[in-house]
Amino acid sequence: MNIDSISAELLQSVDSGNPTKLAAYDTFITFVQLVHDHREHTIQQLKVLEQVIGGLKRTKEAQDVHCRIFNWWIKAALKLIWVIGIDIKVHRKIIRILVQLERLFGDEVYRELGGYLKCLCSFSGSTDQLAVWSQLLEVSGGARRHVAENFPAVLAELCRGMKTLLGAEDLCMVHRQQQLHILIKVTLQLTQHLPDVMHKDMWGDSDTGNTITCDTGCGHHCRSSHTLLCHLLQILEKEVLPKDCLLLAGTAVSFLLCLSKDTQQAVNLFTQIFHSLGKREFDCRNLEATVSQETERTDSTVHRFTFSHISLVSGLLSCVSSPLLCQPVSDQSGRALNLWLFDASCDLCTNSEHQFHAFSTLKQWFQKMGVMLSDMVRQGLTFCNDGHVTKRSLQLVWTHIDSPVDGVNECVVDVLKGLIQLQEEEEEVLRKGGEELRATEEDEQGSVVGLILPQVVNLPWNVRGRYALLTVLLPHVQLDQFLKENMDVFDQLLRCLSTNYLAPTVTTLYRVIVQQIRKDGRTSWETWCMPWVIKALASDNSLLRHNVSHYWLPWTLQMVPRSFNALLKVMQPEGGCTIEKHHRALIALYRVQRAHQLLIDWPDNFIAQCLVHGDNDIRQDAFCLVCVSPKKAEALTDSEIKLLKQGLPYNMNVDSAPFRQQLQTCLRQALDRGRDGAIAHLKTSQQRHATGQPDVSAFIDFVDWLWQLCFANLRPSSNFQRIKTSLDWTATILETLIYSPGRQQRKGGCPETVKELMEVSEETGHWRFFTSDHSHSILTCTLSGTDEVRETAARILLQFFPWPLPLDSSGDLGSGDHIAANWTALSWLLGNSLALSNSPKSQESKSGALLCRIIFQKCVVEHRDHFDAAFVKESGMFEVRQVDTDRDADSAAVQFVGSLIRHLEASLQLAQTNVLSAAKHSPAHGFLLTIHRCLAEVNLTFESHDKWRPIIVKLLDVIRRLIEIVLYTLGGKIHDEDGVAPSFEQIGIAVQSVIAEASEADSSCPNDKAKDMVLSSEYQLIMTWCWLNIRVNSTVSSCCITLNIVKE
Repeated sequence: MNIDSISAELLQSVDSGNPTKLAAYDTFITFVQLVHDHREHTIQQLKVLEQVIGGLKRTKEAQDVHCRIFNWWIKAALKLIWVIGIDIKVHRKIIRILVQLERLFGDEVYRELGGYLKCLCSFSGSTDQLAVWSQLLEVSGGARRHVAENFPAVLAELCRGMKTLLGAEDLCMVHRQQQLHILIKVTLQLTQHLPDVMHKDMWGDSDTGNTITCDTGCGHHCRSSHTLLCHLLQILEKEVLPKDCLLLAGTAVSFLLCLSKDTQQAVNLFTQIFHSLGKREFDCRNLEATVSQETERTDSTVHRFTFSHISLVSGLLSCVSSPLLCQPVSDQSGRALNLWLFDASCDLCTNSEHQFHAFSTLKQWFQKMGVMLSDMVRQGLTFCNDGHVTKRSLQLVWTHIDSPVDGVNECVVDVLKGLIQLQEEEEEVLRKGGEELRATEEDEQGSVVGLILPQVVNLPWNVRGRYALLTVLLPHVQLDQFLKENMDVFDQLLRCLSTNYLAPTVTTLYRVIVQQIRKDGRTSWETWCMPWVIKALASDNSLLRHNVSHYWLPWTLQMVPRSFNALLKVMQPEGGCTIEKHHRALIALYRVQRAHQLLIDWPDNFIAQCLVHGDNDIRQDAFCLVCVSPKKAEALTDSEIKLLKQGLPYNMNVDSAPFRQQLQTCLRQALDRGRDGAIAHLKTSQQRHATGQPDVSAFIDFVDWLWQLCFANLRPSSNFQRIKTSLDWTATILETLIYSPGRQQRKGGCPETVKELMEVSEETGHWRFFTSDHSHSILTCTLSGTDEVRETAARILLQFFPWPLPLDSSGDLGSGDHIAANWTALSWLLGNSLALSNSPKSQESKSGALLCRIIFQKCVVEHRDHFDAAFVKESGMFEVRQVDTDRDADSAAVQFVGSLIRHLEASLQLAQTNVLSAAKHSPAHGFLLTIHRCLAEVNLTFESHDKWRPIIVKLLDVIRRLIEIVLYTLGGKIHDEDGVAPSFEQIGIAVQSVIAEASEADSSCPNDKAKDMVLSSEYQLIMTWCWLNIRVNSTVSSCCITLNIVKE
């Protein structure tokens, strides 16, 4: 749209002296401008259109507004709808907008739609535009009028479009299938919304139908609707098409056939088509012969059922009428169409490869019979036990009730449910009609329920279909009598609850039993169900306890009145429950009760005992009870804080990793609750001392206590579990209370409003998280021998601690200003990190690489600090100083990596002269690991390739030379021209020769010939040096290649 041209034209047609006209003009220009601004955002465009339609309706009420303005409105709105197309998100919005427009401007919309009909009449539109027309046919009467007036052209183009797509070689492509799907959908819509016009063309006299030159192979002038029907049948033969397309085609064929006024003719044609699928190719000549009944009956035997047969039966069931169902089929059996469809559906369920859709069709048949039951009963259809429908349906139920195909079990249950319902409704219809019931008194089974219930009960307990069938059958029997005759049913339900596979199914059955108990009123839940619920809650099987708490207990507490008090009374020790089972069952009950906001109070002494219980599951449930609340912003109560302080110190030394993880989750939820409650309390600070309002200081003190508890357990003497738990809790506290706008927040993470709470805590001298002592404790954890502790400590330092770290100055660090002291402390930290990287011990080199990576990210990359490190041979340490230079984006990172490569070259030179000395004093694998972590784990931009390329080339050259030395050493310092790798024996001899040479060159090296050299520390040192260098060199090489800086 050209806004300037529209404005000029409107100005000419609007009287400048009329304020109402000017307001309409200004509103329209605003609309056009907004559409132009949001042309790439469909949802925004639709919102704009919805907003202005309301204003347009009010503007129309002014009688003196020029109609030209409204025409522009309609043009712009339809243009917008046409351009944006149809999408799932905007589907409903477009329907609402179209209805409003047509309600306001019916005639104008009808005239404007004529310009868009060409895409449907020329098959020139895109898939989106065809989808728009499909949607217009659903909601717009004007669109249907246009199509009815141009019906011959529309049908001709539908035929041509289908022929083009069916002959395309790329029919398997998605866009082709989408186009075909839209054409089939439009055909179905024409049949539904314009039945009279379509019937006239399909079934009318020969001089009333629209004829075209047939493109299906017969070469004659045929009716357009017949050609269209042939194309739909050809589509059904294309197994390459998706199932939704075939189902739509089957429905369209069925709708076309049901338009016939001659029901017998429609039935015969449908059965002929059903039996002919896969046996012959359809064209208009044999189709019209079939319509006029001039062809012999096709063999009714279907040798191979395809999805097309399912599509036809499903489509007919969706549109068939009662008179059509009562028509007999022209075969030897003389069955009515309803029974023929039932048998066809059963055959599909038995023989088709697509069992889910086949059973869905059978389910659809039962639903159709339920709607037309009165007519079917009058025509003689019966659902008694010895009837054909009942016998065959039950045979399918028994065969497929435990089918492994997804969805078939549910369909089988629905089939049985439909059969029982039809049988009951049939008896009701006959009773109201005064007719004699067809079920005789001699029929001992009575109904289907009595017929199959004993057989279902006798099935093995682990058959899932058994419980699905019982779910259908039990509402139709006397439950109290059934439970007395089958006393072991609840024991079997508990066995099923011990397996995740059967738990959801038996839960449905349990709910049915409870509902029937409450409905009958002859017995109570406490009599039949409560003992088994208690048994499951107190069981030693953890999976059974979890499943009954997850599936049964919440629903029971909500649906059964007074069930909580009844359970609570029985679970007490004096009620016959042992102490161990008492704790296990009662804590689970309290937990579920609180999760559903049904718990009023709990005994603190009992919860305190559970928090320090010897069973991990009991402790886990107890912490979940205390920490988790359904109200996310409910502040921690004094009782909860007291219980946490009592229980947390005794749960830091647990071996179970799942328990530690669950405990961390509970603690995070408790801290989230306390934080959100404190923030909400601060927002209402004027009511800070009001009754019932928790004090913020209680939560602040609790966080301080928890922080000190964590760092008190970060001593080097603590075991792995204590240190890992302390670090996890430290990270949880910081994630909950430290807001960082640059850090990606987890869902429900720390809000920005926590800053006010931090200010209140700092004013009172609390929450001093980032002190020198705490920094030293976290740094000590990075030297741990376990990867989990090192990585967790590194994550805390990277994400939360400020840099430079607040480290205390010692010795010569005592002088100078604050910044200089931090610089010196940072240099000291980097020097120690480089010394650790230079260690021959693998764990120390990993710790050094990790620390160097942290300093590289926080100081070099983010703050662009430059460091210069020199190795002091006498002390074996690195002397680091910070250099003041230009802080370019890449220069600091390049300089840091380059210094590491220089140290790596020094290690290489030492290895060229003395391998044993290099392995002891300057192993290269630590620096290589440091380089890898800096390049691979830090988000570098690599904007200046000219600066990085020489560094990477130099690094790859050092790696190549180092690997050559390693291979040369392992190969006995012999260059094998054949490239044959040395054996392990030759490697051992080579390493021994290296040790011997080093011993001759250095008198300090031991040279005990009697000692077994294979077991010596020097031998292990060299082997470790070789294998670590090979592994790390390979890792760094692959990292350099992925950077894609060096092309050659």
